Amino acid sequence: MTLEPRKKKKNGRIRSKRVWIVAGVFAIVIMLIIGKLLLFGIGTVVLDSFLSEGDVNISSDDAIPSIEKALGADLPESASNLNYYYTAWQDWFMRIRVDMPPQDALQYISQTGVECLQGQPLQEGVNDMTSVAGDPEWWQPSSATSYSGMEQCNHNNNIFWSMMIDQSDPDLWILYFEAFSI
Repeated sequence: MTLEPRKKKKNGRIRSKRVWIVAGVFAIVIMLIIGKLLLFGIGTVVLDSFLSEGDVNISSDDAIPSIEKALGADLPESASNLNYYYTAWQDWFMRIRVDMPPQDALQYISQTGVECLQGQPLQEGVNDMTSVAGDPEWWQPSSATSYSGMEQCNHNNNIFWSMMIDQSDPDLWILYFEAFSI
């Protein structure tokens, strides 16, 4: 008696193994796509709502409470062109722009709740502000032709502030504040 090798059925086990392998690979690809969409699509919305306040960009009188809270002082009645930007995830970053007459600006700076800004003298020609593509239209510290500022200071060991005053118009100064945490 000679043993002949078994012939495998075309419609039997071999074909069913291929179907399962293809189906498994297809399922893995679909799970990866869905996972990516959840992580980078819906996931960022969910993470932002749990971990941060997200992006806030206000350009109107609606910015008054945010600016006053950030700087720890009430804005004078003469304040105009109010702008506030805030973004956060693990750390936060904030920009504020406010226009006001020079006498009000100097008094306001001395009254802010940001202690490291209160005692520093204004230095002519100091501009620690950054401008990059994608900034809000109202953020233009680099367009100042005459300015003074304060070098970056550390407030409460992990919050860094910078301030610059655009003095190009002698009757109406533009105050720029930038702060971030680490």
